[in-house]
Amino acid sequence: MISPNLSFDQEAPYSGHSLSNWSMEPLKRVLKSHNSGMSPIKNTASADRVEGFVPAFSASGQDVWLPESMFHGPGIVLSAVGARCGKTFKADGEWAVTANTHVFFVADGNYRDYWWYVTNNEGWWERDGAAQPFVRVKATLDRFCLVPPYEEQVAIAEFLDSADQMLRGGVSQKQRLVDLMEEYKRAVIQQAVTRGFDPDVPLKPSGVEWLGDIPEHWEAVRLKYCLAKVYSGGTPDSGNDLYYCDPNKGIPWLMISDITDSEYVRSSQKAITEQGRMSKSLDILPSGTLLYSMYASLGSVALLEIDACVNQAILGLSFRTEKVLSKFALYFLQSIQEVLPLFSNSSTQANLNAEIVLSLPILIPPLTEQAAIVAHLDRLTSDIDEAIASTRHEIELLEEYRTRLIADVVTGKLDVREAAANLPDVGLDDIQPLADGGEADH
Repeated sequence: MISPNLSFDQEAPYSGHSLSNWSMEPLKRVLKSHNSGMSPIKNTASADRVEGFVPAFSASGQDVWLPESMFHGPGIVLSAVGARCGKTFKADGEWAVTANTHVFFVADGNYRDYWWYVTNNEGWWERDGAAQPFVRVKATLDRFCLVPPYEEQVAIAEFLDSADQMLRGGVSQKQRLVDLMEEYKRAVIQQAVTRGFDPDVPLKPSGVEWLGDIPEHWEAVRLKYCLAKVYSGGTPDSGNDLYYCDPNKGIPWLMISDITDSEYVRSSQKAITEQGRMSKSLDILPSGTLLYSMYASLGSVALLEIDACVNQAILGLSFRTEKVLSKFALYFLQSIQEVLPLFSNSSTQANLNAEIVLSLPILIPPLTEQAAIVAHLDRLTSDIDEAIASTRHEIELLEEYRTRLIADVVTGKLDVREAAANLPDVGLDDIQPLADGGEADH
């Protein structure tokens, strides 16, 4: 994604657009700072809307309610600390804030919605901090910026509202297409690994209620009866620098995030030293092992194509080759991912353990049929994955275009006054959210 630095303190090339009526002013004259991002009194915040409470903003947006308002009228709330620092949110009416936020009101003669478009960009703010990033508010407000007349601020905001509505609609449609393709992929895999290809094949009860009937010549067994070996993992002391090293120099060490984006694992984000491996007596999983996620992205699976160690959230499964093809097992385990919360050992956060995973059912067709199913699914899912990737790239391009459009308009590189004057009278209540939840940014 493009993150333009909209510092406004340098002259930029403008094409056919006179900025003679735009003034150059310190930001602190435009954005009036209220450092009020304090934690609410314990137990006063509600995660749900409550009668008489006012909406309140945290560093993640408007996600809580408080019994008393702190501010009134149109303002801007900055996420000042943490992963989302640099995002801003529109606040109207009676409202409040919690920790890690910073509040701004625009000075007289300025239009709040215009300045929300200007400020809602992480690259616009001066930032610092690595482990815990934060916004350097004073340093940002000490910069100079170009300030359009009020009428142009309104025109720019109205143009961007209209463009934003169309772009959100486009993103929403493409995201819906991605969802449908992923749903179709899941249905194709489930049909193949639970019924095969012959619609007239005689069936028998599987013995597992949620699996239903299966082909008569297939077996249904516990996963543990198909395995040659099971590998568990662990995490060496994160505070010991002798245990971790450059990913290109050490033993690949895998986390759940390494197995959620692809069906094959060919690299790792982190690596450990031999000393680190020995500190936890970790096995090195050989290439060909099936990796299974027991936490977070529950039931995510991937085939290992390198030798590696894993953390405690991942289980390594090595199959008896005379019984089950690893790739067939991958497809089958993908097909039952949605039912895994039924087996969770936690009521708050869905988790599994090795015992639960090894007791999961798996269907076993003859090896020749497994191979045919795998070949069929490899071809079909490859086409679907390519279409999904292409559509996601189109979404990225739309979001990139939105970011660049806002940057060009609020810096005066693109004159939209005439376009804004001719906008149709369209309500904005039906704006669809962006894929990353951009609606909450308002």
